Amino acid sequence: MQYEHGTRIQSTVEPVSGYPDPAYGKLVFIQFMPLTEEELAGLLRKEQEERKRFKEGDAGAYIESL
Repeated sequence: MQYEHGTRIQSTVEPVSGYPDPAYGKLVFIQFMPLTEEELAGLLRKEQEERKRFKEGDAGAYIESL
């Protein structure tokens, strides 16, 4: 987890709070880092399946329609 004034690494089983940390300040972003190749492969497979749900289209036409 990246904060205004530093970085903290914590287990995925620990709850994540969006509240500012007394030592590091405001939470800027969270990044998941798999520990093993199997976890990484599973994560990539899951993301690929999620992308298949959405059909491809013309992004420019979509933006113009907004």
